[in-house]
Amino acid sequence: MALRAAGATIGVGVVAGAGLLASLVGVSLSLLTIAWLAAGAAMVGFVVPDSLARREAVARRTGFRQALAFFLDLVIVVLAGGAGVSSAVRQASEAGDGWAYLQIRGALARGRVRRDPPWVVLGQLGAELRITELEELAAAVSLAEREGASVRQSLTAKAASIRDHQLADVEASASSATVRMAAPLVLLGLGFCGFILYGAVTSVFVGA
Repeated sequence: MALRAAGATIGVGVVAGAGLLASLVGVSLSLLTIAWLAAGAAMVGFVVPDSLARREAVARRTGFRQALAFFLDLVIVVLAGGAGVSSAVRQASEAGDGWAYLQIRGALARGRVRRDPPWVVLGQLGAELRITELEELAAAVSLAEREGASVRQSLTAKAASIRDHQLADVEASASSATVRMAAPLVLLGLGFCGFILYGAVTSVFVGA
């Protein structure tokens, strides 16, 4: 909200400065025109920070999903060494120093104060950050613990599922980029054809 307010203020200031410069060079603008321009600039300055924040949020969630697969691999390795679930989660969370690992460590620290199970804590973190993979992971592991199933198998399956989703997202992004790259090539080809046809048509009319 602070960035929104600053952006709106900067937009109004830019319009006011432009109006002042215009008056100095002899171009007179009505107060109504300046008011409309200021309102439009304030709207743009108000919306741009929100758009940047949403883009940053998408990038953070994508990075978290990528880190989550590695985090699960570490948990699986520690579990294979004979550690308990809580100990494995804690040790795996201390293996990285990125934003995702900081969020996981912070959530686990708050959970230890409340004496909440680690998977409950991670599920709450997934709901807070809107990362469905983390919520699904917490639900799957909690169900495996209640039914006596292998937690390692649940983690392995979830890690594989996350990687499959990431691969599908990468392929979709690559396909979209290919389509976007094709449009300029088509326009370039049409322009080249138009250039050739222009020369031919001009020569016909000149010869006639």
